[in-house]
Amino acid sequence: MDTKTKAETVLGVGIISYNTADLLRQCLQSLIETNHVPHEHIVVVDSCSTDTTHEMMHTEYPSITLHILKENKGYACAVNVAASLLDSEYMLLINADTRFLPDSIRLLVHSAQTLPDGGVWGMQQLYHDYSWQRSYGSFPSLKHTFADGLFLVTLYRKWLALRHTFLRPTKPFPVQYVDGAVMLIRKSVFDELHGFDERYFFYGEETDFCRRVQAQAHRKCYIVPTTTVIHYRGKSSQNSGGANEFYLKNLFSGMLRCASQYSSYKTLVKIQNWEITFAHLKSVLFNLLFLITKKDIFHKKYLYYKTSKEIWLSLRPFIDELCLTQ
Repeated sequence: MDTKTKAETVLGVGIISYNTADLLRQCLQSLIETNHVPHEHIVVVDSCSTDTTHEMMHTEYPSITLHILKENKGYACAVNVAASLLDSEYMLLINADTRFLPDSIRLLVHSAQTLPDGGVWGMQQLYHDYSWQRSYGSFPSLKHTFADGLFLVTLYRKWLALRHTFLRPTKPFPVQYVDGAVMLIRKSVFDELHGFDERYFFYGEETDFCRRVQAQAHRKCYIVPTTTVIHYRGKSSQNSGGANEFYLKNLFSGMLRCASQYSSYKTLVKIQNWEITFAHLKSVLFNLLFLITKKDIFHKKYLYYKTSKEIWLSLRPFIDELCLTQ
């Protein structure tokens, strides 16, 4: 089915799916059974899955709108299709690899209604064991590259995880961008900005959108820490096939594309050079730790940073192209 959801509602839900049939079923159960979202207010946009997603939807959820794309054109494209099928004041745009805790969606919408200056709201994401997971971040910049390269971002996230355990915040707070796995968006703002930028295939599209929400629509992006969702992070992208290099390249190129909207060519080159330097230093560090301890975790980190360095080295033509098309 690919008919438009006609009923005007406060909330419509758009789920982006790709080869995640079991996770999608679990996501739908959490929406319908524990958060009481009506079937007719849910749209599933599937990026041409090859698993049992289509059969599962037709058999178990025949009354939910399923729109199947002819090819996988990326997350941003799928989000825009989902938004075009929804007619509601707010849209909850989510990955299929999420599971919502009871009453969390009602609380999120209520918080949005009490924050009229907001355009995007996110939940506190948790891992399957209910431990803290990052739910927001900072715009890519040279400053952020240094903070990440010097392990300051890692230390900050460890502090946030500790705070979540012992001194959890209770009030919504503004952030630069909300993680794209769960985004509540004011539909009028989404339409004003013409949705997500489809030049992003995967990674970076939510960062770019949140930047435009603040710079062009003059709205804020919030995290509502009292609302929680389980996010099986990486499951959707893992099921997309292809090597890890493909996703790292999308991650790094998305970062550069977003930064190019407010940074000079010289700054982008500096970001690239410092990312190469930090990736090299970290690969040396973790390889040394692996040789000393023989722990597999250090070997995996060594391979990650070694691959990261190689990908960053390959991105100069992409930077040149970005700046030529600005």
